[in-house]
Amino acid sequence: MATVADIISLPSIYSARLVAPCEKAESRTVINVGILDIGPEFNGYSAYMPGEFILTNLGFTNGDELESDRALLAMIDRGVAGIGVKTVYRPHIGEAVKKKSSESGVPVYLYEGRYHEAVVFDALKLIHEDQQEKAREDVLHALIGPRSSKEISAALASISVDPREQQLVCLALLLPEDFSQARTMLGDIRNRITMGQITLEKRKYIVQRFDSYALVLICSLDRDDMSVQLECEAKELAKQLHTFFMSPCGVGNALDASDFCLVLKTALFAANYATIKHQALVSWREMGVEKFALIANSDLLYQDEAKSVLHQIEAEDTNGELIKTLRIFLSYQGSISQTANALQQHPNTIRYRLKKLKVLLNIEDKSDKFLATALSIALLPLSVNGR
Repeated sequence: MATVADIISLPSIYSARLVAPCEKAESRTVINVGILDIGPEFNGYSAYMPGEFILTNLGFTNGDELESDRALLAMIDRGVAGIGVKTVYRPHIGEAVKKKSSESGVPVYLYEGRYHEAVVFDALKLIHEDQQEKAREDVLHALIGPRSSKEISAALASISVDPREQQLVCLALLLPEDFSQARTMLGDIRNRITMGQITLEKRKYIVQRFDSYALVLICSLDRDDMSVQLECEAKELAKQLHTFFMSPCGVGNALDASDFCLVLKTALFAANYATIKHQALVSWREMGVEKFALIANSDLLYQDEAKSVLHQIEAEDTNGELIKTLRIFLSYQGSISQTANALQQHPNTIRYRLKKLKVLLNIEDKSDKFLATALSIALLPLSVNGR
């Protein structure tokens, strides 16, 4: 969604400054832009809606300071996203306006820039592009999960992917947390690809935001393409993008468009792993058994149960010995002798601690190997973050 920060950063606004401190001013969402050129006696500004960014030069007040304050105070009462006052007529901003701006959270800016119409044009274009971006993102969200082939085809067609003719691979790059910076990075990726700096022939490239990631879909126009070749090209592109943006990147599996859910998920999971492990690039196909931990970690029920098991053990572990023993025990695949050597403890001490774990988990009659296997599976989602 467009924010106040995006509006005051438009090229048609040369500079903007707050008239009074206003907490989280730039993060306020903007859904529309309007022009204020009349006083509040006209329907009390009922035509102006919350979420709009209002532009004015206060020229209609003819320099009347009381009228200027009355207009701005009434507009703040409408709960708009923000107000930009053009400095062309040296507008008066009274103390009452400054105080109300700070208290209400509605920022008031003095700005220099082009005519209102130019700013409105730029702002509405930005908002429209945001809405289109969000619509495409919603399409991708709808494709996460089981869908019929007909539903998949219709959804892909809406983002210019033809499932009958193309193979796809996806790479995902982590975007900055700041929405404006993320928008800029997304635009830079599009520009580099559009200008052909890092693209290949017989490929179609689609750049799309998805949650906290920038996705680059590479569509093969040649049905004879090998998936391995397509993934290699995606990795090369990912390396170049990482060089430009220094952002963790994941490359998914190349599959038919009908398997788009897997195309998307493998890229997102790989990017997530790259982020967690502070790696530049991770390829899903080249990952080892860590991928199973990632899959387990994505299941909320599995993750919750894993945390429950760990908390159950921690609650009984007054001195930290159980958890420490458990970590070493699992790292040695259930070997008591290796665990004892690593902890410099007698094997019987290790057996005693393992027995306590079995009692906690209600598996007293099971072997030590079973305990190692059971806990490895039970705690699998937590291994992604090294817990």
